[in-house]
Amino acid sequence: MAKRSLPILRKRCTVITSAPVLQCLILHQYFGSGVTQPQIKELLWDIGISISAGEVNNLVIHDHEEFHAEKDEILATGIRCSRYLQTDDTGARHQGAKRVLHLHWQ
Repeated sequence: MAKRSLPILRKRCTVITSAPVLQCLILHQYFGSGVTQPQIKELLWDIGISISAGEVNNLVIHDHEEFHAEKDEILATGIRCSRYLQTDDTGARHQGAKRVLHLHWQ
């Protein structure tokens, strides 16, 4: 981002300092746009929001129970409304433990 546009951006982005809006911005950037956590931190610092890398990480990985509940509800609804359901699973190791990923699609 060009440094000359930062004062204008700072002025327009003062509304994002509320916690829910900031969390939405971070989650959208990370999951929706594929922006890395260091890039998110840099963006926020550039527009005048002082945040640590650890806090960005916490916002990305913690307190997403509502999202998981919504995902589970969508899956259950899809299963109920579908004529057929295709599934697959694959094994992998994560943090030294064997895990299985189940994939469902219609």
